[in-house]
Amino acid sequence: MALSRQVLDDIRARVDIVDLIGSYVTLKRAGASYKGLCPFHREKTPSFTVHPARQVFHCFGCGKGGDIFKFVMEHEGVQFMDAVRLLAQRAGVEVRFTEAERGEETRKDLLYTAHAEAAKFYNEVLLKHPSAKEARAYLKARDLGLEVIEQFGLGYAPGGFEVMERFAEKRGFSLEMLETAGLIAKNESGRRYDRFRERLMFPIRDLTGRVIAFSGRILGKDERAAKYLNSPETPLFRKSRALFAMDRARKAIIDAQTCILCEGQIDVIRCHTAGFTNAVAALGTALTEEHAALIKRHADRVVLVMDADSAGQNSALRSAEIFLGAELAVEIATLPTGEDPDSLISKQGPDAFRAVLEQARSVVDFQMDVLSTREDMKQEAGLRRVAAAVLETIRHSASEVQRAQMLREAAARLGLSEQTLRTELRRTARARPVSPPKNAPGPAAEPLPTPPPREERELLWLLVKHPEVMELIQRYLIPEHLSDQRCRALYVAICNHEERDDLLAAARNNGEACVQFAAEVIADERSLGDDTELQEKAARELVISVRRKGLEREIQSLTRQRASAPPEDQGRFTDEIATRKYELVALRQGWEKAALVLEI
Repeated sequence: MALSRQVLDDIRARVDIVDLIGSYVTLKRAGASYKGLCPFHREKTPSFTVHPARQVFHCFGCGKGGDIFKFVMEHEGVQFMDAVRLLAQRAGVEVRFTEAERGEETRKDLLYTAHAEAAKFYNEVLLKHPSAKEARAYLKARDLGLEVIEQFGLGYAPGGFEVMERFAEKRGFSLEMLETAGLIAKNESGRRYDRFRERLMFPIRDLTGRVIAFSGRILGKDERAAKYLNSPETPLFRKSRALFAMDRARKAIIDAQTCILCEGQIDVIRCHTAGFTNAVAALGTALTEEHAALIKRHADRVVLVMDADSAGQNSALRSAEIFLGAELAVEIATLPTGEDPDSLISKQGPDAFRAVLEQARSVVDFQMDVLSTREDMKQEAGLRRVAAAVLETIRHSASEVQRAQMLREAAARLGLSEQTLRTELRRTARARPVSPPKNAPGPAAEPLPTPPPREERELLWLLVKHPEVMELIQRYLIPEHLSDQRCRALYVAICNHEERDDLLAAARNNGEACVQFAAEVIADERSLGDDTELQEKAARELVISVRRKGLEREIQSLTRQRASAPPEDQGRFTDEIATRKYELVALRQGWEKAALVLEI
């Protein structure tokens, strides 16, 4: 959703990037900039730089960079509009939408309000209403007292089919709004009813702490009803993107660079009360790549806490594959038979759970332990099946370093050489049919961004640092001469005087990869000084280099076209190739001759 340019400018003017980032990261002055340890990856030597004059940050270690909005998005794990709201609140700026946008924003605000009011209502019922007597007794029996109820906002949904209709009437919400929020549902005949009835309610919050959904646990013995019932997908809530208690655990996860992943809400609550405040849980759904990406933004290691039974083992391995794909270090902690984090901590105290975490095993070790109980590895067939299963797990890792480490572990456990396993991994990879990953977009999906050509990056750096050469460069280069889409977008922005002072704003219109690249260019502290001749020499050399690479690409394209063209057209392609080659020769003979063929 777009905002007026003035709102973003007002926020930038009132929020200094050094003050903002300094509230998260310890920064020390280093000349005209500030340096500190990067909050986005683990490092011992500071490579994270903040530039107050340019109001950008950039990490030379992991490559992340951008402005105040990008920092909040990355650090808080929120979308752009949420980052704008957080910064606007910090700056005391009113977020104003255009008339066309106001309706959708008002609708979302109403949904947030409806969830907040519902959470308050459920909480009041739990604390005071006679119908919640069983729920209060249940929590007391599990040693979850008033402090826990207040911290996590627990509540109770009373019985009856029209409680929320009366709630809507009293609070001024339409029934359609509560239906959109997932608090009211419709049966086949179209009659509305309360989705949550006679359930202990766990509010689900986004990373900023706003209630976006609910998870209700049944307390009765109705075997037909699901033990847990979650809100449906709504404009605010996607199960594949949400983790219970992530809003409370986020800071602890960042500090420890480790996320503890449990299976249930009460397990997470018990972990938090016992001091394990970096614990979260999925919401009754299989873990997804989006869950892994959410954790990856905050940590580089995840510990899966799973039951000791066969189902828990299989679930752990499936989940591990998702996290390996996100380049997270994955360890699996197995609970004693018949225990979960809640029961273990309740019976034996926090030290017992801490011991479980300390004994967490790598994915390879865990899988080998599991498979060794299912296969006879003394037999060739059993050894081959175990090796194939382990290699399939290793294949999910997106990191070469991680794969190498896992291969070393597997070789040691299997009694085979690393080279043997590596050869087998390559062989089976070639034999596998090529298919898109699960939930992947179609053929039109953009590939992962590759670094832009060196000469194009240097050209942009020169224009940012020494705009005096812009007139010279514009005389010989148009955007189409640049091969990289990000470079073309930034070149246009730099050459547009209205955008030159806000390069990141222009970059944002072209995607996050463009924002990160722009921050990298802006953060580059090199300079040619005040030597005009040196600046112009660099500009001429870069113009020649960019145009030369363009000619080489044209020649390659024309050569391919000539090869597939009918005989009567091949002569035309040959002439065009000869012309391009003549121009290439001119570019190699110095600026005076090159300029004759370069001028637009």
